[in-house]
Amino acid sequence: MSKKYRLTLMILSIVTLLTVGWFINRDFSFAINDFWFTAGLLLLVMLSLIDQPHFSKDSNIFVNGITAALSLLLVPKDGRDYIFWIFLSFVFYLVVSSYILMWIRKDKLKEEHKVVQFVSRLNREIGKPEVIFSAFFLWGGIRQYTMSSSEFNALLWFWIIFMILNIPSLAATIEELFNRKKNNKVNENAIGTIFGVQSNNTFLVKLGEDRKTPTSVFDFVEFEYSIDKGKRKGLVLDVYLLNQEQWIKVLCTQEINSLFTSDLEKCDADVVYKITPPQDSDYLKRFIGIVSENSLIEKIKFIYNSKVEISEGQLIELSIGKHKILYQIVQGIAKVEQLEKKNESSFIVGEAIQLGEWSVEIGRFEQFGWVPSINTPIYLASSISEPKVTDNEYNIGYIPGTNYPVSSIRKLL
Repeated sequence: MSKKYRLTLMILSIVTLLTVGWFINRDFSFAINDFWFTAGLLLLVMLSLIDQPHFSKDSNIFVNGITAALSLLLVPKDGRDYIFWIFLSFVFYLVVSSYILMWIRKDKLKEEHKVVQFVSRLNREIGKPEVIFSAFFLWGGIRQYTMSSSEFNALLWFWIIFMILNIPSLAATIEELFNRKKNNKVNENAIGTIFGVQSNNTFLVKLGEDRKTPTSVFDFVEFEYSIDKGKRKGLVLDVYLLNQEQWIKVLCTQEINSLFTSDLEKCDADVVYKITPPQDSDYLKRFIGIVSENSLIEKIKFIYNSKVEISEGQLIELSIGKHKILYQIVQGIAKVEQLEKKNESSFIVGEAIQLGEWSVEIGRFEQFGWVPSINTPIYLASSISEPKVTDNEYNIGYIPGTNYPVSSIRKLL
């Protein structure tokens, strides 16, 4: 369940429990005097919704045990019957066993001794806030009002409704009902949600299992990034399987944004939508890939991810600030990356040496003294205005695929 749902349920639970308590006692003295209120509100609601909404670790079980022991101190001495001592013994077991587990565990749980696995998994079930403090809450209500009283029935109904609304599958269904959008066309194009960011311009997206739109490399997408509330257009660079889930990598740049003239009218923050490719654009005919790690000032490495065929000697370009820097391809290396279990990702890493920034005034390249950032997009070199040649010079050739002159030499007298 989402944070928004948990926060809403917590607020409703607090208000409802205070309301029920006021109708029972006609004042709010129960908030500081009655054991059932402490167990029901401060512990059951807070811990299960805020601190441990998904699962409990050994350290969480230890904290739950300590908290439960402290809450039992609210029970007056004349109310400490045999059930009280059963609870106290149960809490003592949780505290001691979870503390020992925290000391002896060194590896992942599945790699530990079977006894350690059993005790840890048992504690994670019986040490949940819902288990411990539900028992405390019901026992406190029975002890104070008796089981057949209308007061206890009111508290029992509160507990039943809370536990039902706290079921993850039901919570997901309720959220889905309230999150339906009127614009079904936009919803049908939703493909996943943002999971991580790399170098400010590359986003990792986890694809939704129930998406209705197929996704492939070189698709265009749009989303609103929750950090800065800005809408972005992006290009899908890669699709891969990780942890039995499908993921995509999306490149977002100002140049990609400029290919589109309008935005989606309605979209949820961090939800990624597939959009129609721009008309009459040659972007995919120019795009080569992105700069990768271990690049240097004089030589860059880049991940080739393009529809365009390239070859050794070809000229490519990228931007560093307002500077357009050109490189010449010298090498290509095929690589395989191990993702998870038996899943692999194959790709090609290219290498290119820096030629520099083209100077129109002097008609040659000038070296640029810095390295581009990782994930900087790379393109085929664009053409330049025909270089001027003086009367005593002539060009001996051009760099392959461009009109950049190789050199000019003086004519012999």
